[in-house]
Amino acid sequence: MRNQIPQFSQVQRRIRAQRDLAVTRRIIFTIIAMTLPGLPNIGFIFLSNIHLNMEGSYEMYRIQWTGPILAFLVLSIALILMTPSLKNLIIAKMFNQRAQVQPTTLNTAKNGQATLSF
Repeated sequence: MRNQIPQFSQVQRRIRAQRDLAVTRRIIFTIIAMTLPGLPNIGFIFLSNIHLNMEGSYEMYRIQWTGPILAFLVLSIALILMTPSLKNLIIAKMFNQRAQVQPTTLNTAKNGQATLSF
């Protein structure tokens, strides 16, 4: 019995470490995915300071907004696919899997009070 307790705690530590690693990966992916689309905008800020005729360019504004908008669209879909509970929920809704209804019975006790059992 003494040998089983350390093994059980090792298994729990390994499961907890794997879960923490998955959460850390999701957080790092989210941070990187949110900062990368902003990098071209920083380049455009430096470019508009160097070339003053590019400061109010219509094409520059279009390029500046297109990257982050597409990135957040992809990020929202990727986060759904990366989170197992959300992914299962979306898949269940897409394929219209209904939850099964479980019957309940009404038990009457000797003292006259009713209780529900599932």
